[in-house]
Amino acid sequence: YGTSRNDFKGKRIRRIRKHEMREAAKAYGTKLDGKPKINLIWFGEIDGYLPFNKRVFLKLKTLILNLKPHVVIAPDSFFSLDLHPDHLHTGWLVYVAIKSMKPFQRPLLLLYHSFNPNFYITIKDLSIQMEALSKHASQISPLGLKYLKLIRGISVSYTHLRAHET
Repeated sequence: YGTSRNDFKGKRIRRIRKHEMREAAKAYGTKLDGKPKINLIWFGEIDGYLPFNKRVFLKLKTLILNLKPHVVIAPDSFFSLDLHPDHLHTGWLVYVAIKSMKPFQRPLLLLYHSFNPNFYITIKDLSIQMEALSKHASQISPLGLKYLKLIRGISVSYTHLRAHET
């Protein structure tokens, strides 16, 4: 769902969002065949309606155990700046899934959108993140897209200037 436009709901928005995500992933680099270096895994739940239940908990826990990541980054649902129900449910589900694992199985959990963050990432080249974000056009208002283009131009100019300073 994830949209107020009824003509976009269902399979249409699903196709659009998958396409946008694949294009955004390419901003971080591609293989020789043009596919993103980032491995995308589709979780299969409905946007805007992520349940907080045992079925989804077990599905997520199994995914984490199978992937064996060193780090999981998830929304902070306890001290959050973001009150979107899907983001809150995701944070709670990830937290409970990781806490339910045996200590030797647990990846490091990093939380974002928080009043009390437990990590910071220095961004050396903001243009990559801005390029990726710009691919999610169905999730950004027309005013937001205009603002993003302005910021993107500023970040590219700043990166260009910084490259010439060194």
